Amino acid sequence: MNSTVLMHNVQKAGVNKEVRMGEAPKIRPADLPRYIRASTPPHSLPIPSTMQYPAKVLLAWGEAISGHAAFRNWLLENDYKELGLTCFALRHDQAARDWLMAEGYPHLMAVVRGSEGEGQAVVWLERFGFEYLADVARGGDNDDDAIHRLMQQGQREWAGIALKIRSIKNQIEADNNDIHKIART
Repeated sequence: MNSTVLMHNVQKAGVNKEVRMGEAPKIRPADLPRYIRASTPPHSLPIPSTMQYPAKVLLAWGEAISGHAAFRNWLLENDYKELGLTCFALRHDQAARDWLMAEGYPHLMAVVRGSEGEGQAVVWLERFGFEYLADVARGGDNDDDAIHRLMQQGQREWAGIALKIRSIKNQIEADNNDIHKIART
């Protein structure tokens, strides 16, 4: 499904009738401090026991993870800032990672770190009752059994998110190992 069709489906579902491909403001990593300053002051927030998002938001997040800026911008502008900033955190943006931790989304940061192979992050997710997010992190770190568990539990959208994370993380790893892409110093 291409991004135009998915955006149309998201609009048709009533998420935001005003957003059209190409009309969303462009947000670059350099713009992150503006979004971070717009948030509430850092404080101790309770960690939610579940992550309840409509399926259409999870589909938009999956597309944003894959690099579709219009979806990421929509998330940032429409009460899903944590999901939009997670897209930057997956690409190693430290400001986004710091924001997730400071604003009460350590579970999303644990998914990012777990998808990078940090076992302690996955253990943390399980300890705080985020078993399906632990499987998202494992799936993002190339664990096919985790994807199968999510599918068996009826968590299709989360399995899709894990596969999108896997794709991005594997591409980052391939780029880091490609001698033709290594920056010359």
